[in-house]
Amino acid sequence: MHWRRPYGSAARCSRWRATILSTSTSSTSCRFSGWGCSRTSRTGLLLLFTALTLLLWRLRQPWLFAVIPATAALSFFALLQLLRSARRLPRWLCRVGSVSYSMYVFHFVLAWTVVPWLLQELQATIGPQMQLLLSLPLVVAGTFAVAVFSERFIEARGIALGQRLIHRLQAGAAPRETAPDAR
Repeated sequence: MHWRRPYGSAARCSRWRATILSTSTSSTSCRFSGWGCSRTSRTGLLLLFTALTLLLWRLRQPWLFAVIPATAALSFFALLQLLRSARRLPRWLCRVGSVSYSMYVFHFVLAWTVVPWLLQELQATIGPQMQLLLSLPLVVAGTFAVAVFSERFIEARGIALGQRLIHRLQAGAAPRETAPDAR
């Protein structure tokens, strides 16, 4: 049986959601520093910690770079808690989850080519915040497209080739009957 399922299937999304739930360390009822959290509170915490992380980053003080990973982790934890309360994850999010490793592998290529080009072209016309707002979606969308292409034309074919090789090796390793000794 092939280990991959159709894109966006309920089983795949359920497995992905189960992975998110298992990485979360809190109990079934959300507890964040002893406070009971509603969905609105989780959204507020996500926005708060994300805004705090961005603010600390913008201040550019060297000692703050020791704090930024903690605030980013709290922001990510709040996002996990928010996703944990979702009854059903959006199909597009499941699709991004299925190609997330490819996105991780390929994102730097676009980030190192698109962003410098964009910054060079737009430096005189718009400010740095707007440059970030333009370059981030371009890099994410481009990386997603490259990841989907990679999955379909490289990964899927590589997996199929590996499965054929395994089947051939297993078939060749089966015990063969030997001819009786003619002594």
